[in-house]
Amino acid sequence: MKTFAAINVGSYEQTLKIYTITKNSGIREVDWIRNRLDLGGTFATGKLSHEVMDELCAVLRNFVSIMEGYRVDDYRACATSALRRCTTSTSFSASFFRLASRWIRRNSCLSPAAAPATT
Repeated sequence: MKTFAAINVGSYEQTLKIYTITKNSGIREVDWIRNRLDLGGTFATGKLSHEVMDELCAVLRNFVSIMEGYRVDDYRACATSALRRCTTSTSFSASFFRLASRWIRRNSCLSPAAAPATT
């Protein structure tokens, strides 16, 4: 059995879904964690405030903790254009990778070097 996590950082909601994958049962969702944090202001300003960035890091830190509890084998994360296009996204990415570095190193699924380039 493999355990997989999917993280979505949306403009208004951040979600973590945990799945188990087996030959017999296929893919089965076992948990769905939702958090409401509005990132939509970045469309107008092009920036995340430090307060929002701190809160988003706390949400993602909680997601990493949950993933550790489920002993996730692999994960993928995607982010809304509100985050990808903001000028503070490079700073945010660095913060997130520092927070999650223990988990990332142990599972070697994603590393800061593999992070997508931001423009």
